[in-house]
Amino acid sequence: MRKLVAISTSAAAVLTVGLLAACDGPPPPPPPTPTFSTHTAGPTHSPTPSPDESTTLPPEPTPEPTPEPPLPIPEPTPEPTTETPVAAGEIWQWALGRNVWSDPDLQAYTQQLGRTWDTDVNVQSQGFQLTPDAAGAVVAVTLFNDENALGYPGAETNFRAYPGMLPLGLTWDQTATDVEQQLGADNRTGGWGTEITYSYLTTDGYRIDVGFVAGHDSELPGSPIHSIRVSPA
Repeated sequence: MRKLVAISTSAAAVLTVGLLAACDGPPPPPPPTPTFSTHTAGPTHSPTPSPDESTTLPPEPTPEPTPEPPLPIPEPTPEPTTETPVAAGEIWQWALGRNVWSDPDLQAYTQQLGRTWDTDVNVQSQGFQLTPDAAGAVVAVTLFNDENALGYPGAETNFRAYPGMLPLGLTWDQTATDVEQQLGADNRTGGWGTEITYSYLTTDGYRIDVGFVAGHDSELPGSPIHSIRVSPA
């Protein structure tokens, strides 16, 4: 009968190592125990390339294009004003077509009025009359000689002589005979008690009516000029 013998764990391990040693030879030596030391690591320097080695540099960055400044916005051109052009020259040269009620250069005359029943604007002190249409646009300008000196009755008219330059190179001291010699006697109207008038057309599109202090043919020679009317032809 066998006996069971209790073997401790340490003894079993020794026995096992002994058995392995007998079979495979002595065990390998244990690995060396690593040792640690503390030190400060210095900067790592790349080795300097030799002259034979080529160094490739990174490409330079492309500069961003400078944006062009925005173009200036031009100021709007003002619309030309045709209602109130600058008055220049004689009244009969610039007043035609302009409005007697809204034009600043003519409002001064309508304020001091002198209107007759047919809406003519009589500026007696300066010797002229403005004839507007129903809308107020001037369609004729009539210049007058001194009516007191001519013997006209001083009622609603009584114009003084227009002091400025007259159309067609005329002057107030000329008579019908002088005008006939200078301009001719075509397109005659009036007579038989009505003021005799000669009418002329200019090359720039105007009609000039020259009226004389004469209602009959016998009164016409030597008759002075009474009025000169300027209108579009």
